[in-house]
Amino acid sequence: MGGVTRDEILQLFKDSGALLEGHFILRSGLRSRQFFQCALALQHMPSVERLGAALADKLRGHGPVTVLAPAMGGLVIGQEVARQLGVRFIFVEKEEDVLVLRRGFRIAPGEKLVIVEDVVTKGGRVAETVAIAREHQAEICAVGVVVDRSNGTVDLGVPMESLLSMDVETFDPGNLPEDLQAIPAIKPGPVNRKSPWPCPGVFPSPGDLKRALEPGGIYIAERGNPGIGGSEGGVQELSAPVTKPDEAQADRGRRAGRIRRSGRTKPHRSSRNTGGMNEKLPAREI
Repeated sequence: MGGVTRDEILQLFKDSGALLEGHFILRSGLRSRQFFQCALALQHMPSVERLGAALADKLRGHGPVTVLAPAMGGLVIGQEVARQLGVRFIFVEKEEDVLVLRRGFRIAPGEKLVIVEDVVTKGGRVAETVAIAREHQAEICAVGVVVDRSNGTVDLGVPMESLLSMDVETFDPGNLPEDLQAIPAIKPGPVNRKSPWPCPGVFPSPGDLKRALEPGGIYIAERGNPGIGGSEGGVQELSAPVTKPDEAQADRGRRAGRIRRSGRTKPHRSSRNTGGMNEKLPAREI
């Protein structure tokens, strides 16, 4: 395992808080008592380098010239594996909830590549990535993952290498054991999330603000709203209550001309943006 033992990997996950216990909704829709939040382990570059070297050692014999990873989970470990192998790194990403190859990336017919992901349970995203590579007539040499939650039962039609293979029990949401029925389900996620308002520099539409001001109200970020969950907005199920926004900050937003009835925001005149978007919007009372 490239000098990294199973126990060392487990300890790395525990020390970083990446191995979580509770009631989790997996990407596959199944439920589990454990969740591997690899991003927490991979936020530390020594861990990235160590895990990347171990996975690269397992994949080197397959002779790839390109590493392909599905965003978001495969980005960090995929790039490190490519660096360790000294080969090209590209990725696929979601567009309208479907993985696609974008940003000018090209895959040549017959190009030898490996697909790298952080965690696999049922292999849905990896299967999508495999399909994209096959559409471009690539030669898929292998799939490499940090954690295989299926314990080797997932069949992707290509060899699969993993650093940690575990038989993690999963459950259908309609047939949960009593202990999980008593715990609220959490769906961890890297991009789509529901965020409490206010956030610095971001103001909701009047309708969202009114709903947020109501007891238990929730502000849901609009898609493309910077400052809420990165480059995309969206919704994620969270059970935690959301606090009411600060009225003074809301008033500052009104006076700054950042709230209008359509819920859209435009830059001020000082902005260098083009396309007729430099109009300063008049403040409107709700």
